[in-house]
Amino acid sequence: MPSSEQESGSADETTIPEGITREHVIQAIRDYESGAAHDFGPSTTYDLVHESKRYPPKAILGLAAGYVLGRPLRPGDFGGGEKSKCFRVLRTLGFRIEPKPDAKYFLIRLNHQSQYADEPGSRYEFTSQVSNQKKLRAGGHVVVDRRTAGGAVLMGYGVLEPATESKPTAAGGLTTYKAKFEEWHPIVPPRVVSADLQRKIRSMPNYNPQYAIRPITRELHQEMIEQSSDKPICLLGTWRDAPDEYERIRAKIQSRGGWASWWSFVIPNELMAAVPFWLYFNVGGGRFPIRAKVSEFVSSKGNKGIRSPWPEQTDEELRNITREGPRRSQVFKSWLRITQIERLDPTLTIEDFEPAVPWSTKASLLNQSAFGFAHRRAVELPEIIVAPPYTIESALEKLFLDRDSLTSIISGLERKMNVILQGPPGVGKTFAAREIAYALMSQMDDTRIEMIQFHQSYAYEDFMQGWRPTENGGFQLTDGIFHRFCAQAQQRPAQRFVFVIDEINRGNLSKIFGELMMLIEPDKRGVRYALPLTYCKSNDTRFFVPQNVFLIGLMNTADRSLAMVDYALRRRFKFFDLEPAFEAKGFSDLLQSRGASSELINQIRSRMRSLNDQIAQNPHLGGGFRIGHSYFCPGEQTVPDEAWYRAVVKSEIAPLIEEYWSDQSEAAKTLIRELLD
Repeated sequence: MPSSEQESGSADETTIPEGITREHVIQAIRDYESGAAHDFGPSTTYDLVHESKRYPPKAILGLAAGYVLGRPLRPGDFGGGEKSKCFRVLRTLGFRIEPKPDAKYFLIRLNHQSQYADEPGSRYEFTSQVSNQKKLRAGGHVVVDRRTAGGAVLMGYGVLEPATESKPTAAGGLTTYKAKFEEWHPIVPPRVVSADLQRKIRSMPNYNPQYAIRPITRELHQEMIEQSSDKPICLLGTWRDAPDEYERIRAKIQSRGGWASWWSFVIPNELMAAVPFWLYFNVGGGRFPIRAKVSEFVSSKGNKGIRSPWPEQTDEELRNITREGPRRSQVFKSWLRITQIERLDPTLTIEDFEPAVPWSTKASLLNQSAFGFAHRRAVELPEIIVAPPYTIESALEKLFLDRDSLTSIISGLERKMNVILQGPPGVGKTFAAREIAYALMSQMDDTRIEMIQFHQSYAYEDFMQGWRPTENGGFQLTDGIFHRFCAQAQQRPAQRFVFVIDEINRGNLSKIFGELMMLIEPDKRGVRYALPLTYCKSNDTRFFVPQNVFLIGLMNTADRSLAMVDYALRRRFKFFDLEPAFEAKGFSDLLQSRGASSELINQIRSRMRSLNDQIAQNPHLGGGFRIGHSYFCPGEQTVPDEAWYRAVVKSEIAPLIEEYWSDQSEAAKTLIRELLD
């Protein structure tokens, strides 16, 4: 039976809303300190540490969720603990969560043959006669072991709540106590305690191997967890047709949210605790070029076949049947719900795996009549770089926008999911788009941002999907850049992704977007509204835009092709204007930091203000043709002086003026002279 923490864990994925930002959490901390009403009690085992102060993590996240949902979450809505979405969200936003300083740590023994109803992950019972029971009655962090013929094995680890009396005091003065698991992480399969760990356990003060409750240090507790949980389990299954079926399966997963796969052998129920896990396909010779993520499975308890519990994700001809033919190898003894499939480069071999004892041995890993239960061998991984947190304050330090304007853009992006930043040339639209994306994601993570530029030759085949020539002279259906970006976002649904389109009005938007004209709408996101694409081979291959994808289009208001943007697209985007910011404090601060004099800064401001006023008042031009401040934002190695200013005017501003007044050359010369004299 799973613990209450596990039972609520799957609900966390939908109960905790997307869109919680670091700003929301910081505001929730302020609310908590000011005594805002909530239903959460004090944290018993973990603290969120912020600016040297400690707060209950669930209470803070519950209050922060209120800024997305309009009401705080309640304690029963979601769980906490090391592997919970609650902790994952807070840590992703850059907050530190750690055990309470006064937390206690124990190694406790499970005894199925005892009179007590011990059930790992659910409850642990003991009497007042057991040594160290007074210490455990207050609860604490525990590692659970069990005796076997081959020695002690580790069953899992978690957190026990304070114990309560479960039975009246028995004859002889014994009291029975029951402690529920607040958090539980099983070790699958159970891991043998290493000789080094056994030595360290025996060295604990007052250690006695007969004791069921053994206090240990925080350091030993952490070491036991690290040594027992560094090898996630995976399955090895033989399927020679996997390479040929790869594209079909991938399309099914994308259009239906998953694909049901049947197998003719059973899986131990204990593996439920390891979900999700990877299934590696052996295509012959111990070669594994493809793997699939198993998010759920069901397995028969005997030799009888079972129906797929996911008919909508099952191939139509396999629905509502329990076998494909008369042979034993055609009986559906297990169904696996696959939610991700990927090619492996390089292809793995059997040498990349080691057996998960006791379920498999080295000789049985490639058994074609059963799954191989394995661990991936340790490989040297590249250093994982955690993207630094990014807030609205971070963006305000770099953008020449006031707080209200920036907050309005981000709020509009969260609601509409598609915005267009429009403005004259040189107002920093491209730079602003990336900073806004960082603030929306609450992290400076470039792996979740894609930026492209539309042009007159850009096509649907580049953006979504189309036939492309191959090296052997044929053609193959190839996904476009937005299609691939959405597939990437689907694999990380808890994180936001931002797609930026520069010069969005330069392309033939109706042809480029195609089905996206509907699918990008906020209420048409997700698998429910998936559509077959123009070049799809069948209706089974459908595409949708995930809920965690946001679009930012950039539009130059001085571009004569602006009128080409049709109403249908305008209705799907929220528009924001970016203005020249010569008067912004950030502009003068930047120039001063580069070494510009106050006289030069005032000169730039006054002369560009005069020029932009004349542009705005010109009936053939207007405000959309004004000139932005970015022309006068020097690089770090440039010292802005009079010579630099004149060079910018001559090489960058003058050509624009000559283009604007192309039929009035004398007027253009006068305006340029006013900038230089």
